[in-house]
Amino acid sequence: MQTLQVRMRLSGLDLEVAGVRLNTGNVDLNTTLAVGNDPMRLAAKIAAWGSQHAFIEGPDRAWAADIIEQGLAAGLYRKQLTSRVGPDGPERTVELGWKDVLALLRERDDEPVWDGWYELPAAEKWTRAMAGLRERRAWARLGPDTLAEVTFHLPVTVYDLLADDREERIRRAAAP
Repeated sequence: MQTLQVRMRLSGLDLEVAGVRLNTGNVDLNTTLAVGNDPMRLAAKIAAWGSQHAFIEGPDRAWAADIIEQGLAAGLYRKQLTSRVGPDGPERTVELGWKDVLALLRERDDEPVWDGWYELPAAEKWTRAMAGLRERRAWARLGPDTLAEVTFHLPVTVYDLLADDREERIRRAAAP
């Protein structure tokens, strides 16, 4: 039986190549965007940007649900977590909530999904909050047109670091 292990280190370490400071966490994420499939790309974006108010526009909710279902079917996303309390204790299985996420995504297509203010007091505050996210954090929008973009700081992947012309690639990525 083959096992696929996907590991994303978000914090990373800093390194300098061709006089340009890079973060290995960003390089890992960019490599996932460059060569991963859509479930891996979505996982990378959610892992990196979920706490920074990433959002999915209403019309893209079904698209996101389809990708999550692909990730679950392929075994890239865990459906449940099983653990044992102590060496001889009973096993405990916990569902990880994907059914609820999929239901939320498929429920409507007229409003975005985002993780932030859980108790929004008024429709006007909601409208202003989403306008602010769209204006100030356009990069955090998860959609079919942004999923594969290399957008974690400089667009540098592991392949760039291993290339014979790595210094030229890094300088080009860092150029304004």
